[in-house]
Amino acid sequence: MDVGADNFRFTLEDQNGRKLPPQTYRPPCTTELHLDSLDRYLPSMLQTNVTQPFTNFPNNQNVAKLVGPNYLNSSQGSTNCVIQTNRPLAYGYFSRVALTEFAMSWKVPNVQSGYNNAFFVATGSGPGTITANRAFTIPEGFYTFPEYVDALQTGLSGAGPELAGSTVTILDPVHQIIQILPTTYMAFQYGGGPTGEASQVAVGRAYRMAGITRELLGYSPDVNTTGQPTAAPTLYNTGTRSGFVNMLPTDYVDIVSASLSNYKDAKDGNSTVASPAAVIGRVWLTDDFTYSATRDGNGPVLPVGDATMKGCNPFSVLKKWAHPNWSQWSPNQTVNVVDIRLLDMWGQQLMWTSKFATEWSATLTLTE
Repeated sequence: MDVGADNFRFTLEDQNGRKLPPQTYRPPCTTELHLDSLDRYLPSMLQTNVTQPFTNFPNNQNVAKLVGPNYLNSSQGSTNCVIQTNRPLAYGYFSRVALTEFAMSWKVPNVQSGYNNAFFVATGSGPGTITANRAFTIPEGFYTFPEYVDALQTGLSGAGPELAGSTVTILDPVHQIIQILPTTYMAFQYGGGPTGEASQVAVGRAYRMAGITRELLGYSPDVNTTGQPTAAPTLYNTGTRSGFVNMLPTDYVDIVSASLSNYKDAKDGNSTVASPAAVIGRVWLTDDFTYSATRDGNGPVLPVGDATMKGCNPFSVLKKWAHPNWSQWSPNQTVNVVDIRLLDMWGQQLMWTSKFATEWSATLTLTE
């Protein structure tokens, strides 16, 4: 090797005769935006009147956050809200955004008026004779399994004079199995009263919670090989008629945001026919949770983490995604507004009232 030659050069760093320029590397920078559902309330939303001089605190959002759930429009509840200020919520050169943590303080009662509390019963003088259609409802609120069974019995036995004395008893408290014994011939019905879609969905949800089976609807065998029945049900008044109660009004909550998924080419969705667009996360209510000490201030102290009691009391759920669902983001756009909707397993917005005020907080991670 003649290192003294005019055209000599080292070629150890050459690739195919071409030296690549050096490149520096660093991990992508990230930032976090911490969201609180109560931040939807702004000081400007509080108006002055004779008894409420809220404009004395025009820059104190804490007053709005504390007063808002009781004084401002309930359509601005946490289950369908928009969070924005007079400045960007986050700014920087970001190309991806995702929820990485979501904490929810669940205060949705497991029995809700117009949602899952309506029942319809056909009664008659024999197995094949329907003489009346009866209806009953269960009052809205949080129920333990025994309380729910008592409410079912009260509603059923009071639905009509021929049903007086009917009993609903607990067969298995651990697996939440109930037994229904009427004092006359009867069968539960899906279409015994409501004709509208919303009403029939509400009845279906009530029957899901109560564990109403084909047997309790007056049809057998349990394995249906013939399709939707066309004949009238066979009424019953003897024997064991049982079902498994599900004390949760929904198994999971879908988190939907149009703003955060705005730049995502492939939108997330569900397998339902009317799939909601822009689903950015799902929280299963069977995840780790803790109960509040009491229910509505007068309920029993419940064991923390007792899955058999889930749904009968307010509780908290914390979801951390090990593999976040990243959405594309336009690098030249700031995050000015965040909209969040919380949907149940049927795609319906979760209820929110000042009494049953579910709230949430979240960590939004943005990265290059």
